[in-house]
Parts: sequence; structure tokens; C-alpha cells
Amino acid sequence: MEFIIEHWEQLAGVVGVMVSFFAGLKMRNVQLEQAKEEALEKRYNAEFQKLENYKRAFEINSEMIESVKSDFLARIQSLSAYIEQLEQMNKKLHQIIAEQQERLDKYSSKYGADI
Repeated sequence: MEFIIEHWEQLAGVVGVMVSFFAGLKMRNVQLEQAKEEALEKRYNAEFQKLENYKRAFEINSEMIESVKSDFLARIQSLSAYIEQLEQMNKKLHQIIAEQQERLDKYSSKYGADI
């Protein structure tokens, strides 16, 4: 006991150094854990942002596909109406040609084919 009383300053210094060392070691471990957590959080945020970007790209692609689809459907309707008009005109032209051929046949039979 006398030894401790006589050398209490040196012992307190050694104990203080040891406590400081272990406290510093604990603090470094805590800081290391915090750094790891921050790194993981940053990585998670980067991956999440990447997924959000992919999601938005897919949404934009879907919108573009829908736009192209609706444009094509509108063109199909327009062209179908145009084709219907052309079919009616063609039918009418065939009727006119048939009428003209009939008149020409009458004229040829009445006046001859040479005229």
C-alpha cells in the first residue's frame, strides 16, 4: 500500500494513459462504425437514385410508346376513311365507265364501229 501512496503520481499517469488509450480506441471504433454507416447510407442513396432514374426512364418510354400507338391508331382511322372514300370513287368510276361503254356499244351498233 505504501508503494501506491509513494508512487501515486506515476501510477495515476500510467492509469491515465491507459484510460486515454482505451477511450481513444473506443472513440476510433465508434467513428469507424459511423463512417461505415455513412458509406452504406451513401451507397444506398446512390442505388436508390439509380433505381428512380430507371423507373423514370421506363415511364418516359411507356409514355412514348402510348403516344406512338395513339398516333398510329389515328393514322389508321384516317387512312381507313380515305380508303373508304377511294373505294366509293372507284365504284362510281366503274359505273361511269360501264355507262360510257354501254353508250359506245349502242352508238357502234347504230352507226357502225368505223366512225
